This record gives sequence, structure tokens and C-alpha cells, in this order.
Amino acid sequence: MCDTINILFLGGAKRVSMARHFKAAARAVGMELELYSYELTSREPIAEEACVIEGRRWNSPYVVDELRQICRRLNIRAVVPFVDGAVAVAAALADVTFVPAPDADLAETMFDKVKAAALFESLDLPVPETCRDGIFRHPLIAKPRHGSASKGLIFIESQAQLDAFPDPDNYLIQRHILSREEITVDCYVDTHTGEPLIISPRIRLEVSG
Repeated sequence: MCDTINILFLGGAKRVSMARHFKAAARAVGMELELYSYELTSREPIAEEACVIEGRRWNSPYVVDELRQICRRLNIRAVVPFVDGAVAVAAALADVTFVPAPDADLAETMFDKVKAAALFESLDLPVPETCRDGIFRHPLIAKPRHGSASKGLIFIESQAQLDAFPDPDNYLIQRHILSREEITVDCYVDTHTGEPLIISPRIRLEVSG
């Protein structure tokens, strides 16, 4: 009889083929996999391969406590986040199960563009200049500090626009690099050695925003 392992996806709504790969990998090592997926609604494609648990939005103050209870009740052995907002949530569950995510503090920093830019600058990484004193070379680009997929970007072409910019504390304002090729890289890093096991680079051609 095969052992059974329970895994919980966070935001795995359309990851049907990924779920099938997980199940095939489990069978290859003599195990059966019981998959669950935490979603806003039960009407998601992942329901073909997983038991969908209807839950809260990632920014809910109750989502981490609810997921801790789910992990304990269902004996979840690993939580796998699939969307940006779920990464910091998953990181906060490291005290109850395995999560392939950075620690909670680093996850919070990386999903706050202002904090992330400050971290990159402290490490002397080559990043666009950040506007901090209200006077800067134009053009500029303002990014919502907790946004993703290029949604909500605002282009600033003049000092007058910058002076009149509403709510600057909730944006990262940087030099707009007009001539560029954008490359995005996903990595999977070994949690024990810190070494990257898989690196997936590609040229970004299109974003949701």
C-alpha cells in the first residue's frame, strides 16, 4: 500500500498540468498525493485535480491563522505558492509545514518595491536611480509599491507633474529607462544549501498592465 502525502497549493487556480506533474512525481517514488488548493472560489480549473478550499484574499488579516488551522487539520506536508501575494503568506506558515519560500521578513521586503529598491542599493546592485528628494532627472516612472504585473504605472514627464504627484509614499518613483530589454528570471533555491537548482530566464514581451 502506498503512503499518502498531502500538499496544499496557494493560488493554484490554473495549474492543472502542474498538479498532474506533482502526482506523477509522487507515484514515481511509491507515494500517493492528495492535493488541496486554497482559492477564492471553488469554480477553478484546478478542481479537476485537487480539492478546492474556498478562502480569503492574501491581504486578509486572518488568512495566515486560517491556513495554519488547515495545515494542522489536514496534515499538510508542504505548501506551494503560485502567485505573488501568496509567497509572503506561505513564508509565514514555515512554523507548521515545509514551504519553498524565503523567510517572512525577506518575502515582505521583496513584495514592497520601496523596501526592495533600498535593499538592492545597499548591495550595490545596478538598479534605476530612485527619486527621493522630489527633484530628479526626467522621465520618471511611478510603480505602486505593492503592485505587480505592471498594473497602475504612472509616467512622469515633468517637474510640475512630480510636484503634483498624489500619495508618493505608496509608490516607488524611479528613472524611466526608455531603451531597454526586460528579462525576468525565476529560480528555485535549495533550502538547505542556498544553491540555485533551477534557473528559468526569459525575455518579458508582455505584462497584464
